[in-house]
Amino acid sequence: MERELGTQDTYRTDLRLTLPLFTGGRVTAGIRLAEAESRLREALARARHDEVLLSARVEYLRLHQADQLVAAAAASLDRARLVKRDIETLHKAGAVDSTELLEAELVLTSARTALDQATSTRSRQLIRLNLLLGRPVADSIVLTTILPEPDTSLPPVQIPLSKPELATAAASVTVGEHQQTLGRSNWWPVLSLYGGYTFGKPNRDMFSNRFDDYLTAGVNLNWSFNLGNRTSHQVAAARAVTEAARAEYRDMERILNREAHLAREQVLLAFRIYLSVHTRHAIASDNYRLARVRHREGNLPSNRLLEIEAALSATEAELAAAKADVFVAKSVFLFTVGSDDLRKGL
Repeated sequence: MERELGTQDTYRTDLRLTLPLFTGGRVTAGIRLAEAESRLREALARARHDEVLLSARVEYLRLHQADQLVAAAAASLDRARLVKRDIETLHKAGAVDSTELLEAELVLTSARTALDQATSTRSRQLIRLNLLLGRPVADSIVLTTILPEPDTSLPPVQIPLSKPELATAAASVTVGEHQQTLGRSNWWPVLSLYGGYTFGKPNRDMFSNRFDDYLTAGVNLNWSFNLGNRTSHQVAAARAVTEAARAEYRDMERILNREAHLAREQVLLAFRIYLSVHTRHAIASDNYRLARVRHREGNLPSNRLLEIEAALSATEAELAAAKADVFVAKSVFLFTVGSDDLRKGL
């Protein structure tokens, strides 16, 4: 007797649906673990985003500071030219000697060098800002915003839970907790219902050359034996990781609070320095204006006028730096406390 097995062509479709009834917490722990890991990645991304915001804000302020230093150096050069012109006039009248004329020329040369240095500093700062913003290095940026007068208005020193560094630490704790739950679920069996549908040719009758289908249903019970106490070791390891994450969270809270208070003190110090420099600049400006009048009247030596002009130039540069330093310190404070004001304008 000769029998042909089905047909030369085989067609088969298998559909199977499983419904878990009891998993010991595997499904829930897996879902919550994935959610916690997602929050962890989001917090890391926000932390990096805030770092970029702070860097862009600081680089912008440094460029503004460089602009002011260029303006101060240019003003110093103009004053050096005026002083030299006055000394040349007095020299022609025989009121001063050639030594004072050479000193004026020396001051003028130093002023030109200072302007070149300030311009070079501004160019380097522009390159850094362009690279940070993803712009071509050769692009020029003209700042039209004028920095307002600084003040000490600050948000309260309170670290929100949404601070990325704190949120990252909290998410790490949650990840460790769900890893413990997932590990403990291995002690329990997995019970599930299943149903299936099969359609094909040949199917139940291997010698039949026709399509046939049938349904199946049942219960699955899977239970793995905990050989070598492996599950206990996994749970203990996850517990240790969780405790380390909790300790890191507490440390992060202390660090952020400490850095916030230190940043606040730095803002206050920078503002006091700015007020001091502002006062000295006002005095130096008045002193220079009076010194020029006295020099023209022949009541002030030229070298003394040059010293007064140098003091004024120094305070102009200090004032430009001190003003930007206040806003830089405030930006660092806003970043430390996680304030939304970091995303706003100056």
